[in-house]
Amino acid sequence: MLQDDPYRLNQLEYTTNVIKEVLRLYPIGHTARAGHPTDKFLAFQGENYSTEGKMVVPVHMTMHMNNNFFQNATKFDPDRFAREDFPRNAWRLFERGPRGCLGSPLAMDELKIALLLTVRDFDFTCADLKPNKTPRVGWTDWDLTFGDRAFQTFVFEARPRDGMPMTVKRSN
Repeated sequence: MLQDDPYRLNQLEYTTNVIKEVLRLYPIGHTARAGHPTDKFLAFQGENYSTEGKMVVPVHMTMHMNNNFFQNATKFDPDRFAREDFPRNAWRLFERGPRGCLGSPLAMDELKIALLLTVRDFDFTCADLKPNKTPRVGWTDWDLTFGDRAFQTFVFEARPRDGMPMTVKRSN
């Protein structure tokens, strides 16, 4: 169908929302900025610190998991992107403005195609899960199901801690 009508990708609103919600919960990378003498960073107890001579790396997940920006932030809710019930600049996966990712539309199209072609033909089940007995953080309890794999290892890209082994079967 996509070969006959490539613009059909633009009509997949729910698929797009699912991808955005997954990326909100598990952002795949970061950006870095050089500090500037006039830029200030609001830190502990409201005290401002200069960013001059420092590398600033915003961690998007701190905003994405904040209930002040996203209601029920730990809940998987793709419909939040249809409702748009969060501040316009809160979802920052590809950043915004003049330093925003020029390839974000292509990346989203590639993600949609890969997701559609994969889930069409295969069923996935997480393998060898070792759930934690008690939550390790206050902002989610996913580790009670997935263990430490619920948490990402961040450098400039993100990946599941200890990988994410899967059992894959062909769909009926």
